[in-house]
Amino acid sequence: MGKSKAKFFSEFGFAKTNVDMLEHGLLSIAQVEPVKEVLSSSYGMKYIIEGNLKTPSGTVVHVQTVWIIETGDERPRFVTAYPA
Repeated sequence: MGKSKAKFFSEFGFAKTNVDMLEHGLLSIAQVEPVKEVLSSSYGMKYIIEGNLKTPSGTVVHVQTVWIIETGDERPRFVTAYPA
């Protein structure tokens, strides 16, 4: 994750010790929220999904997540997340 994104998430209490909370929150957004946009790339299809992420500090932040299903693959893979 880039420095600015790492700083953003760490400001809300995410750290190496609770990365599972971040992972669970991001997966929940992908499973529950509707796809906002689909983009074709040379690597496959990218899916943009926005949602609310509960943080260790107790606040909720709105983030945009990007997932990709690479050409020839069936499973989505997380690409990035950032403030929406």
